[in-house]
Amino acid sequence: MKFLTGIIRIVLIPISVIYSVIMNVRNFLYDKNILSACNAGAKIISIGNITTGGTGKTPFVIFIAKYFLNKGKTVGIISRGYGRAEKKMVTVYDGFKINEDINQTGDEPALIAYELSKEFSGKFYIIASADRCRASEYMMSKFKPDIIILDDAFQHRKIRRDLDIVLIDETDYEKNRLKYLFTIPSGDLRESFSNIKRADLIVLNSKHSDKSSDHKGNKYFSDTVKIKYKSEYLIDHKNTILKPDSVGNPEEEIKMAILFSGIAKPESFCNAVKSLNIKVTNEIIYDDHHNYSYEDIEKLISLYKKDTVYVTTEKDFIKIKKYKKFTDSFPVYFLNLEIEVTGNISLLESKLLDILKINKNN
Repeated sequence: MKFLTGIIRIVLIPISVIYSVIMNVRNFLYDKNILSACNAGAKIISIGNITTGGTGKTPFVIFIAKYFLNKGKTVGIISRGYGRAEKKMVTVYDGFKINEDINQTGDEPALIAYELSKEFSGKFYIIASADRCRASEYMMSKFKPDIIILDDAFQHRKIRRDLDIVLIDETDYEKNRLKYLFTIPSGDLRESFSNIKRADLIVLNSKHSDKSSDHKGNKYFSDTVKIKYKSEYLIDHKNTILKPDSVGNPEEEIKMAILFSGIAKPESFCNAVKSLNIKVTNEIIYDDHHNYSYEDIEKLISLYKKDTVYVTTEKDFIKIKKYKKFTDSFPVYFLNLEIEVTGNISLLESKLLDILKINKNN
């Protein structure tokens, strides 16, 4: 299979070259102000990728939002909302109520809303829209947040930003360097890798791995922030915490787990669960942004055995909450995930504090 994939990638190289040229021309036009970018009159941070996905943008958006919220600032978040059926601009969270129709909002904006609303109700706002300019203008006129965070907007150059952050899956970069040589469809790049120099800050995410390279000699990674995921327990629909080391209580002990997920890189999730010494009996993988059907749930239920729990990601958990027969009657948990800064935290804090010093005339 890997051989066939390699052949297909080689065949697609000419298309990737053409795509790369188009993207470079587009970037040149923006760099020279031939193509103009809108100014929303707000302090704006963009958090994005240079690859097709799976770098940990959404957890990092939550992390950065919490940083400013904990400093007493109000935050607006704008996301494209991949996978949503509704293409018009939608308010996902107005400060008090979450729009629970994921077909309208998309799974990632919904996840951000659920996670932040646990602590910061009334202090943040979320809009799903492909038009970041229009959404930013609406955000400022309606909610007037102190800071706007753009989710996945490195290539969306139609809007000016004060801080451009790019995340890279460090583990994937080290293992699959060839994918970083070409743009899509042959490789995984959204634009030429050299364009990463446009970013104000590069964040290397080792995810659940403790291994991290010093990247000596890599001119693009000379001054980066390093992060990883910290996952220590599971949570169910009642916010009950289940820890793998709860052997003192036989009723809570995790013996076996059925994993299911619809994310870009499920292997990282699976490895994280296994690192908690949980025996995985089944792993069901769906496409990224998968919308769960009744048939999917029935299939999952059919796999259940005594002393088994279901474990999924929080993004997937939000999408299956409507199937009460499943979440309320079976032991269904999601893996808790937090961001831990493991390198150059002073650089990250310096960049974020600089945002607070910017004076915008709204």
